[in-house]
This record gives sequence, C-alpha cells and structure tokens, in this order.
Amino acid sequence: MASKCGLTLGKYAPLHKGHQFVIETALAEMDEVLVIIYDCPEVTAIPLTVRARWL
Repeated sequence: MASKCGLTLGKYAPLHKGHQFVIETALAEMDEVLVIIYDCPEVTAIPLTVRARWL
C-alpha cells in the first residue's frame, strides 16, 4: 500500500487553534506530513525563527 504524504503551508503568524487543527488533522490522516513555514516580513514582525519554534 502506498504511503500518504500531506503538506501544510503558511506564515503561522501567529500560530492559532485553526492552524493547530489543520496540522493535527493532517498528522492523524497521513503517514507523513510536511509543515512549511515561510518568511513574510511585510505582513508580520514576528521573526521566522520564533514562528518555527512554535511549530
């Protein structure tokens, strides 16, 4: 059987319960999940390193 891989992409600025729900749902339904966070200084002053630690 093929494994299922999920992907979430976002700024997570700030991380909130909706983001958490999407990530946790993906983890429950997929064999592997990639969570990609990207820098967006024009939208948020929260540094990428801080947001990455939240995840």
